[in-house]
Amino acid sequence: MKIDTRHPVYVVAFAAVSALVLTGLIMALHAAAQSRITLNEQAMRQGAIVEILFVEPGDTPWGKPGGQLDDWQITQLFETRVREVTIAAGTEHEMRIFVAYKQDAPKGQPPIDDGVLRYAVPIGGQAFWGPIRGYISLSPDFTTIGGIVFTQQSETPGLGGEIMRPYFRNQFQGLRGTMPPPEGKYVYVGGPSAEGRENPRAQRRVDAITGATATSNAVERIVNNSLAAFMEAAQGMIRPATEEETK
Repeated sequence: MKIDTRHPVYVVAFAAVSALVLTGLIMALHAAAQSRITLNEQAMRQGAIVEILFVEPGDTPWGKPGGQLDDWQITQLFETRVREVTIAAGTEHEMRIFVAYKQDAPKGQPPIDDGVLRYAVPIGGQAFWGPIRGYISLSPDFTTIGGIVFTQQSETPGLGGEIMRPYFRNQFQGLRGTMPPPEGKYVYVGGPSAEGRENPRAQRRVDAITGATATSNAVERIVNNSLAAFMEAAQGMIRPATEEETK
């Protein structure tokens, strides 16, 4: 029997089957792409964290800082020397941080001891156009900032988006990580210069981004709030050095 392709029933059935087939193909492609996107995002996050945890060439087995490693080396470090741990578990200050070790880290929930190289603390908050998220690293005694990296931002390219550039981020390396004096801040972005050791801004200030005051202010607020939250959560890990002890 010859099928009447012009019959309304055939047209409707053909359209329905075609729609189902195309929908299935689209869903399959989306699932495959989503898996790849997830893997790429994970690789980018690991690379960002390794960059600020392994700052010096001597920190890695290959004699190169974390920011110069290839994907395989980053994966190796993450598997052997980096652990994600929970601090202040079960409290309102509970936080997940990354801990880098000088040698291979023990399996499971590793101890936080003298073998620590640096901590990577999550930072995040609202900026001018959207949320900014990333990590900032600290030395084992919390006295020195190792580096900062941003993993999410939607600021204006060429203005606030410049926070992604090394010239801005590199300013944070070596800043004081100690608890600031009363009414002081961990980090100042822009504002008056920080001349003189007694100046509360000494070793805590970075230059703001020209033409991006709102983003610069947001970064300052986000970093300070995130470090303050970490210090609350870290109570009992070690006793953070005070401002006076580091002078």
